[in-house]
Amino acid sequence: MPSFPTPTIVALHRSKSVPHHRLLPSPFLSLHHGSRRRRHTATDPSHVQTSFPWRTCDSPQRTTSPPSLRSPLAKYLFDPIKVEVTRFFAKTFIHQAYGEGYTENQFLAGATQALEAFCQACGRSSLQSLKGRHRRSPHHHEEEEDDPLSSLLSRPLYERLSTGIASHALDRNETVSLSLDSLHDARISNYSVLFGPRVGTAARPRLQAVVGRNRWYLLDAGSEYVMFRGSSVGTLCPREENASARSTYQLGTRAMDEGAVMSIDVTFDCEITYTVVRERSTDDEREATVTVDETTSSEPTTAGTLARKVSEELSTRSDGSRVVYTDTCRRDLVLVFEGKHATQEECREGAALGNNHWTIADVDSLMESDRYQVWVKDVKKRIKSTENAER
Repeated sequence: MPSFPTPTIVALHRSKSVPHHRLLPSPFLSLHHGSRRRRHTATDPSHVQTSFPWRTCDSPQRTTSPPSLRSPLAKYLFDPIKVEVTRFFAKTFIHQAYGEGYTENQFLAGATQALEAFCQACGRSSLQSLKGRHRRSPHHHEEEEDDPLSSLLSRPLYERLSTGIASHALDRNETVSLSLDSLHDARISNYSVLFGPRVGTAARPRLQAVVGRNRWYLLDAGSEYVMFRGSSVGTLCPREENASARSTYQLGTRAMDEGAVMSIDVTFDCEITYTVVRERSTDDEREATVTVDETTSSEPTTAGTLARKVSEELSTRSDGSRVVYTDTCRRDLVLVFEGKHATQEECREGAALGNNHWTIADVDSLMESDRYQVWVKDVKKRIKSTENAER
């Protein structure tokens, strides 16, 4: 694998235009269009469900919204028109802020490097520091600078993934790793703009309502904020201001004056191997000794026991560690890149390029799916409470 710059996604910078066929690093560019899904799994039965939230070959698509109840006319005519109009607005706004040449060329080239850096960082994360932070508060940020993941991911996504890595380390003395085997294509699949004031990274959006593609969230960042997100455009404003606004237009105008946070979704057609490795420990040595003693004094080995032993021997590495789970799959992987908050002055004529540090805010809709699942549980609780009150 080729070496990449320090994983801070600094590759997304201003430079001369790059031809489209040179956007992808040549070691990853592949013209092979074979099976879209390929799987090889060697697993311990206890690892069918891993703690690290990664979508494998058998994983279903993550649910982020309830089934649509819209009429066919709205679903297939009006809604697609709204989506395209708002997406065009967001795309135009981002092109104005960063420049069309940068967004369509240099950004996409940097995104491919960011994907490789992300896969490498998952395997290089310091297990000892992750264990220490996992035993303390999840909001404890000491020693995070030593973790390569912290500079790549937004804080909510970093806490979500590092908790999964630490859970493997604490519960089973295991490490998780991602390997980018091949990259066939990369394309920008969506643009998003969220207008409003800067609230920092401490705020955690909590989903409050879902109507079609429209979502409303509540944020607590010192004071409460209401966040609205459509398909590509959203607004963020203080809760009191949202209640006193006379119209949606007035609310949107005020939010636009505060600046914006821009996001770009990139879809990668790639083949990635996800692996869980159990490090050898003194407990494993004792267990191996006991197994040998029992085998020598027991009845002849059955076919199932023999197959299990052969599988364990094949998955055991020279250093004594053992591969307990591996999954290789070619599929579409979606990363959401989020920029820093930019003022209105920084969103004109490419001025945002001076503040173009991007972080990965979501992977395969993981964060949005988590928020939706929490919202579903809250709705069920409210319905149950209402039913109990009526009895």
